[in-house]
Amino acid sequence: MRLKEKEEIQLLVKEAWDLSRQDSVLHKISRCRQSIIQLTKEQNSNSAKTIKTAQQALESALSAQIPDNSLIASITKEFEEAYKLEELFWKQRSWVQWLNTLCTSTLLPKVEE
Repeated sequence: MRLKEKEEIQLLVKEAWDLSRQDSVLHKISRCRQSIIQLTKEQNSNSAKTIKTAQQALESALSAQIPDNSLIASITKEFEEAYKLEELFWKQRSWVQWLNTLCTSTLLPKVEE
């Protein structure tokens, strides 16, 4: 799911946009971008912790004397979701880096991470 499709992001953008009605459009866009960047960094940190926790739980569940298949499936699903979030974070970060390279060569303002 893309960020723009997430209800959490839509609410975050609305809140950042409506924070100060007298600000310029560029300032509002910058504030929205900063809010999204902060949220994605927090989510990436959380997904890294979730991955580590899920990996440990999966190893434990797989090495149990009597493996619980439903538990293993549940942990595996959590593990996969956390990896998808982390992959999305790095994909977006590489996009920001590419934009900054483009901005440097065209004298446009850089995108802050």
